[in-house]
Amino acid sequence: MEYIDFGARDEPVLLIGGSYSNAHATHAMKNRATAYKIADDHRIMTGDSVAHCVHPNETVDLIRGLGTAMVAGNCEKQLANEAQDCGCGFEEGSLCDRLSAGWFHFATGQLRTDLRRWMMTLPDIIIFSHQELRVAVIHGGISDNARFYGPIHLKPNLRLKLKCFGTMWVTSIWWLRGIAGLHFPVKLAL
Repeated sequence: MEYIDFGARDEPVLLIGGSYSNAHATHAMKNRATAYKIADDHRIMTGDSVAHCVHPNETVDLIRGLGTAMVAGNCEKQLANEAQDCGCGFEEGSLCDRLSAGWFHFATGQLRTDLRRWMMTLPDIIIFSHQELRVAVIHGGISDNARFYGPIHLKPNLRLKLKCFGTMWVTSIWWLRGIAGLHFPVKLAL
């Protein structure tokens, strides 16, 4: 498991959910972040930069050009490793499984090799301090990057997983996840 500790980020921080190959939305996010004066090094994406929409290369180029930090989502991991599917874990034959096969095939055929190599360098976790709080940003689950957790069953899972990683993780109080669709913080008292 790869992680990066960014240290203190005490100015406003923008957490960005998956852009899903949507260059237009990513550009709009960039404009909004600029309007709110959020520094480039205070923008963190929670993965899945490439997915359902039609501009995988343009979207990733824009994210990289902004200097936005990013954790690897399951889509980045699968695309970087030239896997056969997105790794979302959909039930075989389900509508989600069939739809994801279509966009993943498209994205695989479009995505440039240099972007795949870049995706291989992305960390699983980004840690930073904000206003004296320790924050850890992940995409899905700790042991399953594509795991979709709701706030109800996240705390017991994280407590169990964190014990496996030792004292470094005990200092990370707030966990922010992207795969839930909305970022929801989880405060743990270990």
